[in-house]
Amino acid sequence: RSVTRTLFSMAVPMLAGTLALNVYNLTDTWFISRLGTIPLAAMGFTLPVVLLLGCMARGLGAGVTALVSHAIGRHDHQYASRLVTHSVWLMVACSIVVTATGYMLIEPVFRSLGAEGETLDLVSQYMRTWYLGAIFMTLPMLGNGILISAGDAKAASRFMMLGMAINVVLDPIMIFGKFGMPAMGIRGAALATVIAQAIS
Repeated sequence: RSVTRTLFSMAVPMLAGTLALNVYNLTDTWFISRLGTIPLAAMGFTLPVVLLLGCMARGLGAGVTALVSHAIGRHDHQYASRLVTHSVWLMVACSIVVTATGYMLIEPVFRSLGAEGETLDLVSQYMRTWYLGAIFMTLPMLGNGILISAGDAKAASRFMMLGMAINVVLDPIMIFGKFGMPAMGIRGAALATVIAQAIS
């Protein structure tokens, strides 16, 4: 197809996917705000760190997307497969390093950002859950990039939208405790995000 048609067919479906990524944060913030101002403040402290680490994963995913798409464009599918395998192992290794380092440095990092007292306790609850589930969130990001490199932006977008929908459903259940689930507060928001992204 022409370059213009290809660009539009790839870019338009990803608009929905990009919207879905933003809705994750909006949904978490909306439900956490109902717990009070201190949990909401704790959520605000976590956002820069979560976004930074997410950008690292997406940066790695973007590099893999470019390399795999070039290999597929050359019809070198064996090399593309090797790239995918190596990128998965690289993402796993990076996730383990980030998880181990971040988990140990939760309090020093967030104290330096100004969190203290009850707010710091809530931040620690959220980030411990988030770090333990980091690998289940980074691999889907990589997978979406690989789908895009193969020309299937619609599937990547659908997976992102699926994750968003699951997060919207799980957030109130896990934060407030419904259908037999215990109320987990801010930790429930982190767990809902991990589960939603892992499934998608």
